Amino acid sequence: MSQINVDTIALANGTEQARLVQVVNSISFAMASGTTQIPNDDTIPTSSEGTALAALDTTITPTNTANTLIVMVNFPFLECSGAANLQVAIFQDSGAAAIAATTAESAGGTAGLCVQLNYIKEGSIETSATEFKIRYGAASAVTNTINGYNGARKLGGVAPASMTVMEIRA
Repeated sequence: MSQINVDTIALANGTEQARLVQVVNSISFAMASGTTQIPNDDTIPTSSEGTALAALDTTITPTNTANTLIVMVNFPFLECSGAANLQVAIFQDSGAAAIAATTAESAGGTAGLCVQLNYIKEGSIETSATEFKIRYGAASAVTNTINGYNGARKLGGVAPASMTVMEIRA
């Protein structure tokens, strides 16, 4: 996990251009597979559904309760053992319900699919450490593989799954 701390980005004349406070990033180059399902229906995904990718667990300690947190997930499914709707969900701390989720359809086999998911939390954030987590799964009984297929990592580790959390000053 890497972290960048920045106070203000400004032009030479002092005009503020951005209010980026900090960035925390987690990356997984490892191949991972899961078979636990997340239904593709009108229910919020729960922490008992899908497979966790703990390598992407990302902790940030916000500096001000009025600030905004932006969570960005890049998730390459490189294999799905059959045609399926694939779900990716973000969870915060020990919360049982996802705070954001998305779905994508895979034709199955070795067809690659990159899922991106963003979440924005504005104001009323705690200034204690908070952890964001990812769970993934299909709506049907198939094997989902991240960063690889046929039991091996693919693309030499240059197509990793990642989660980035940014704090923006209010």
